[in-house]
Amino acid sequence: MATFNTPDDHWYLTNGSNNSTSNPSFSYIKKKVQQGGSTWALKRCLENRDRLNVFMCDTSDTQVNQVRVRLLESGVSSSDLVIKDEINKYSIKDDELYTKIIIINKHPSYSERLALILSIAKSMYNGTVLYWDESDYDSPNYEMPDPKSQKDVILTALAGHCKEVVMITATVAGLALSETDFDKAIELEEPKPDDNFLEFKDLENVSVDKEYLIDFLSGNKLTDPKIEDFLRKYEPEGVLVRAEHRIKGMENIQAQLTNRGFKTSVLAGDSYVDPRTVRNILISYKMALRGITFLFIHHMILALPKNPTFADLVQLLRLLGWGKKLKTGNFIMCSPEDWQKIKDAHTAEEIYKQSLELYADDHVKRHAWLKEQSFPQGLPLPNSKLNGWKRTTRHYTHEPVGNKIPYSPQAEEILNIQGQLAEVITTVPNTEDIKWGGRSFEKIISDMINQSPGGKARLERGDVQRVRNGQAIKRIKTKEELAEADLLYGLVFEDNEWFFQQWKKIVKTAKTRMEK
Repeated sequence: MATFNTPDDHWYLTNGSNNSTSNPSFSYIKKKVQQGGSTWALKRCLENRDRLNVFMCDTSDTQVNQVRVRLLESGVSSSDLVIKDEINKYSIKDDELYTKIIIINKHPSYSERLALILSIAKSMYNGTVLYWDESDYDSPNYEMPDPKSQKDVILTALAGHCKEVVMITATVAGLALSETDFDKAIELEEPKPDDNFLEFKDLENVSVDKEYLIDFLSGNKLTDPKIEDFLRKYEPEGVLVRAEHRIKGMENIQAQLTNRGFKTSVLAGDSYVDPRTVRNILISYKMALRGITFLFIHHMILALPKNPTFADLVQLLRLLGWGKKLKTGNFIMCSPEDWQKIKDAHTAEEIYKQSLELYADDHVKRHAWLKEQSFPQGLPLPNSKLNGWKRTTRHYTHEPVGNKIPYSPQAEEILNIQGQLAEVITTVPNTEDIKWGGRSFEKIISDMINQSPGGKARLERGDVQRVRNGQAIKRIKTKEELAEADLLYGLVFEDNEWFFQQWKKIVKTAKTRMEK
C-alpha cells in the first residue's frame, strides 16, 4: 500500500488543502416510495470505483448492515468496504482509502475524521460521491437548520466537501422546503404492469376500532376477534405489526400471539431479523419505520400516534415496492381516522413532488409556488425540521357553556328532540375500563371523554366508545355533522356519574397555507 512519507497527522494542512474550491453538484432521486433509490445508488457505487463513495445511512445499524450485505453479495470485497468507526483505523495518507466505499450512519462521533477524509479526496484525488439516504429529516442545506441537532449542521457541512451529492428519500418535503438548487433529478425505471409494483393507491383499508388496536399494540389483551381473524388470514403472506414504542409491549404482543399458535419475530434494538427473509408476523416499531424493505411482508396492522408527521406516515408502510402487489389484495388494518391521515400525507407528498418537478433548480421559485398551494391538515415534518416554514390551518376551540345537566332518559329525550344531542349511553359486552397506552383512567377521561363531541379528540375515536362497567358512549350524528355544529350537547363522566354538557365551537384561525 502506497503511503506518503510525512508522519505528521497534520500532513494535509500543508499539502494542497485549498486545491479545489468548487461547489458540489446536488441531485435527488425522483421515485415512488420503495422504488429502489438505495439499490440504484449501490449499483452506481460499483460503476464508479475510481473515486471515494460514501453511503450515509440513517441512524439504524440495521440499515448499515443491509447496505454492507448487498454490496458483498454484488461481488465487492470486504477489504474495499469501510464500516462506521473503521474510518478511524485508516491513515489519511493511504492512497487506497480514496477509492473505497465508506458505509456510515448519521452519528456526530464520526464527523471530524470523515470531514478530513472528504476534504483530501476533493483536493487531491477524484473527489467523493455522497449518497445521502433519508435526507428529508436532516435539514439539508437549510437556511434555518434544527437548532437542537448537531447532526443536521454537520451533515450539510460534510456535503460541502463532496464533488457530488445524491439525496435519496421516500419523502421529499425536506428537499422542497430547503434552499437546495438541484442540478438534476435522477429518474428510475418506471414499473411495468407485470412487475406487480405495489403503490399506496393499491392498498385497501380494513377498518377497526382504534381503542381495541391500542390495547393490542400496547401489549395488553387481544380482545377484538376481528384483529385475530386478520392475523390468521394473512399470516402466510406476511403481516407487519407496528407496536407501541415500548420494548416491553412488543414482548407482550409476541408472547400473546405465540401462545395462540402464531409464528412471530421481533425487530427491535436488541433483536435483529433479516429483512429479506423474515416471514409470517413481524412485530416492530421504530426499527421498521424507515429505509428497510421486507420482501415477504404484504399486510400491516397499525395505530398512529397523536400527531404524526406526513413524512413519517409516507415512510411507515414498509410493504410497498417491486413484486409486492398481490392479486388477492394488500391490506392495512387501522381505524378509519388513521387511514384518512395516511391518505392526507400522500396527498401532501404529491404537492411537494410537483414543486420539485417544476422548480428543482430554483428554490426561490419553488418556495413561491409552495406558498400558493392548499395542503391537507397536518404537519409535513417536525416543527424543528421545517426550515422556518409554518403551516397555519383552520383551528377551532370548543368551550363548555352553561351548567352540566345530570343524565336521565327524560333529559336525553328532550335534548334529542331539540336536535343538539350528539351521543347517547349504550352498553357493550366488555366491562373493562377504557384503556389508552399507560395513561390512568382519570387521565383518559379528562383528555378523551370529557371533550366536545365535535372536537378533534373525540372525532378521532370510533362511533362507540367504551368507558366503564359495560357502559359506552354511542355517536348518533355523523362526524361531518358534529364537526360543523356550532352548538351541541355531549356526555361527560365525573365521579362515576353521567352528565350532559353543552359545547360551543369558536374559530381561532382561518389560514390554510405554508408560510415563511
